[in-house]
Amino acid sequence: DQAINEAKMQISNAPTNGYFLAAQSGNTGGLTWTEASGGLYTQTATAVISSNASAVTLQNAFSSTYLNYMIIISGLHVTNGSQELRFIPVDSNASATAVHKYAAEGYYANGAQSWRTNSAHSYANIVNNISTGTDSQMSTHGTIHCFNPISTTAGACSYNWFLKSSKANEEAGVVYGAGNAQGTVSYTGFKIAVSANNISSATITCYGITNPA
Repeated sequence: DQAINEAKMQISNAPTNGYFLAAQSGNTGGLTWTEASGGLYTQTATAVISSNASAVTLQNAFSSTYLNYMIIISGLHVTNGSQELRFIPVDSNASATAVHKYAAEGYYANGAQSWRTNSAHSYANIVNNISTGTDSQMSTHGTIHCFNPISTTAGACSYNWFLKSSKANEEAGVVYGAGNAQGTVSYTGFKIAVSANNISSATITCYGITNPA
């Protein structure tokens, strides 16, 4: 038996660690070493909160590279209950603008509530009356999907969210909602903040979603 090696395979370029062999009909031998693509999701920004902070900003999370983004919130706790948890898109100067309209609902073990605004806010209230506590039952986890945040066309930037959270003094429940930006601001990042007091811990990561072919 004869061993198969790169020379006998007539690969068109030199190998690089971590690359894979791909068919390229126009190249010598029809084979080429190629860098693996990033897949469906590419991390664009991340932050870990381990001490009290009223807000965390992930700047340069959004760019022209992707149309759509997924933000994952994990293990978020607040120092004081009965606050709003807010999603705040920001421009390149980390400034927010009062152009957001949204609606949301929360269903909990002991009841339900809904909230919305038809007057423009500088944020979207993604959890209303959030519960305090450090155990897992009182933590907030979930996702925010943001669509076309850098567009300057009014209404083009929109978002929705689906979170596990807890209402003050009640057990865990589900919160979901949606909103959009009525203005012409190009958003390059976002903040996660509470309306008063602090976030004590959280991991927040943003991923760009590969554009449709």
